[in-house]
Amino acid sequence: MTRTVIVIPIMYSREELKKSLGMVPEDFEEVSSEFWSYVEGKLKPFIGRIYAVYSEKAASTKETGSRLDAVLKRFEGHAEFHCVEDPLLAAEAEAWVELMKNERNQAIQDLLEENRRDRDAHAIGILERTLEDGKIGVLFIDPARKLSFSEAFKVIRMCPFDPVDYLNRYLAKLRIEEKRK
Repeated sequence: MTRTVIVIPIMYSREELKKSLGMVPEDFEEVSSEFWSYVEGKLKPFIGRIYAVYSEKAASTKETGSRLDAVLKRFEGHAEFHCVEDPLLAAEAEAWVELMKNERNQAIQDLLEENRRDRDAHAIGILERTLEDGKIGVLFIDPARKLSFSEAFKVIRMCPFDPVDYLNRYLAKLRIEEKRK
């Protein structure tokens, strides 16, 4: 019997976009609302059927009022909650990314890639240990992470569009506008 994982790449928040881009795209509110409305609509029939909910942040560290938090609240009392992130590995990743802002070299990129593999293995390990055969889990994860699941899992990716594509489309638009000047 297989375990089913519904993977939902999380739409970037206003704060994340501001931090990474220095600005927020003008269509962000509309696009974000479209994204989360789609996710909420698709997950609604699964409430009560989802065995476990997985995310990168512990329930106690969720941002109050975020759309993700609102979606997660719908599963309270219906599913187990699990954090798939190792805090030490996450802090290490942030340190490598910070170093890369100042100096891009292959050694730092290799260490960041090794860290990504370790973080992904940690997340998969939690799913393997906690999601029972025949059960359904939903995983909310950073859109840049692409986990490799074993054949023991049936993976369903659920999102109206990839948030990474939204970010890349916006960056391409900025480059085109810059060239026109």
